[in-house]
Amino acid sequence: MPTVHDLRLSDDPRDVVHQVVECAARGGVAVVPTSTEYVAVASVEQPEAVARLVANGSEPGLLTASADRLWDYVVAASATARRFVERVVPRPVLFEWPVRCLDQGAFSALSDGVVAALTVEEHVRCGVPADQFVTEILNLAPAPLAYARLAGAPTECPAEDAGSSFDVLVDAGPTVLGAPATVVRMPVEGEDWTVGREGVVAEADLLRLGATVVLFVCTGNTCRSPMAEALFRRMLAERLECTVEDLPRAGYVVESAGISAARGSTASVESVRLLGQRGIDLQDHRSQPLTDELLDTTDHLWTMTRSHRDAIVTVRPDVASRTDTLAADGVDVADPFGGGPDEYAECLEQIESLLLARLDELVAGGPRP
Repeated sequence: MPTVHDLRLSDDPRDVVHQVVECAARGGVAVVPTSTEYVAVASVEQPEAVARLVANGSEPGLLTASADRLWDYVVAASATARRFVERVVPRPVLFEWPVRCLDQGAFSALSDGVVAALTVEEHVRCGVPADQFVTEILNLAPAPLAYARLAGAPTECPAEDAGSSFDVLVDAGPTVLGAPATVVRMPVEGEDWTVGREGVVAEADLLRLGATVVLFVCTGNTCRSPMAEALFRRMLAERLECTVEDLPRAGYVVESAGISAARGSTASVESVRLLGQRGIDLQDHRSQPLTDELLDTTDHLWTMTRSHRDAIVTVRPDVASRTDTLAADGVDVADPFGGGPDEYAECLEQIESLLLARLDELVAGGPRP
């Protein structure tokens, strides 16, 4: 019978972490909770344990503590693929790589039996955990962990008598997400990733993370930046000869936010009216505040004024190289809020001329550098 550790009753979860690390080091197999489901794990340096793991589970793969450590194994990943993975982790997403992307470096140094066990249909599934418990195990373990899904993909710890094939069971109660991780099949150079299995991270979210993201910023996200966002989407789609809806598939996401925006406000009446005259519907726009998450995943952040830019880079100097005024010469786009039709029309005319210059710049650089 396996040894059972209940994380909910542990005075110090690090004690349980050490128990799992020791189990793996001596060639054992442990069942541990992730944010999505319970999985079995073993050290990649223990071929017999990995063989047991695969014999008692399915969909095996490799877990590393970080994307940086993953690249020791997936050495042939393209720059585009690396950028995508580094933006996605640490989310509950697993990546399937062609085995030829791993046939050098640390993966090729594993035993033949472990390589064969982790290779399914010429692909190897890899993950960077999204939960602290497994990450701490990996940080202490001398080598990455092999893992396998358990029968039924349980979201609660298996019963002791069901775990006779394992040495340690770690019970943390129901998993946080209670649904499987998303599986993404990764490309070789010149191809694109595809969703191999739908899971808790939606494809739309993955598209945003993989695309070149343009973010327009003003104050309240109800006038200037929504007009810039909607108009630029139309202009970019026309330049790429695709629909606005297909822009993420073409490698671009266009959004807007406000430095002092409330969440959920509609666009101003004049903004809706002006763009409606151009066949662009702003009725569904809802404002959003500028967040760290948006800043972390934006490639081109264009502000309406110099003061907007200054406010952003003062708090987040790390995004200074990606943040600029919409006007390359630093001229402000005046706020039409509170004004009438003439002020809004003048504002939109200025925004449109500035967008044309930025469009040429953006398309020349290409998506997902």
